[in-house]
Amino acid sequence: MSFFAADGAALALLFSGLAAQTLSGGSDRLAPAYQININAGMAMLTTLWLADIAGSGRGAVAWPKADRADDRLALSLGWTGLFGSRLEVGHGLQGQALWRTGRIELASRLGATPSYLGLDGQASYALWRSDDRSHRFALAVGGLFQRFADERFGVAGGELLADLRLDLAVLGPTLRNAWSLTRLGLGLDAFHYDARPAALEDPTPRLVLEMGAGVQATQRIRAELLYRYRKDRLPGGIIIPGLFDSFLGFLELDLRIALTERWALVSGARIGNGVMPWLAVEAQLF
Repeated sequence: MSFFAADGAALALLFSGLAAQTLSGGSDRLAPAYQININAGMAMLTTLWLADIAGSGRGAVAWPKADRADDRLALSLGWTGLFGSRLEVGHGLQGQALWRTGRIELASRLGATPSYLGLDGQASYALWRSDDRSHRFALAVGGLFQRFADERFGVAGGELLADLRLDLAVLGPTLRNAWSLTRLGLGLDAFHYDARPAALEDPTPRLVLEMGAGVQATQRIRAELLYRYRKDRLPGGIIIPGLFDSFLGFLELDLRIALTERWALVSGARIGNGVMPWLAVEAQLF
């Protein structure tokens, strides 16, 4: 019953958002309200059914438990690229760092190509978590800087997020140890164009919504699939004029394959207004 109740909640969000959009005539002033409902409803439905399909293949056998140790420092370095986008970013280097100690988690990511530089970071603090770390609620702050040399502009921004992770066992026994991810918040971006060196555009507010699920598929393989409604990350969202304010966000798949206790391959891709894959080697220092 919990699974179908969650489905009902997702449908209610979706249709209430569509109704609000229709009744308001697509009002820009009310856009954040109905965009949250529409996108959250779609993401919840997709996440629930994909998780249920994956879980049904295991029957009542639980998924392996993910490692959520309190203290961890990991660094990764590898390749990334961008295909099918109007932005000529090319291919280059990608690096990531993750440090977790107690309730605090710090993460950063660097992308660099001959025509692009991107650096983002996030710090979060767990306000609440279960004893086994399977449930967690945190507040996070993040920052971003991107420079597009060929297009001759840059952008810097910041955001504040609420971050919730839940073990999907609350929805049914086939989903034990799989988890859901939900992040909701607001951000501000400021743009600078080389053609106007003395001018900085007024900060532009943006909505951030991310929903998805993850699973420890085997003792060595972990996967997460996220729907990310945000306008500050490459490759940008799918754009369909006249539908849902023309912006549908993008999908992100993250895979981690442990080779040994300290070494792993990390890979993934973002699919939106272009495809952005990456492949890197990760070293867990402790």
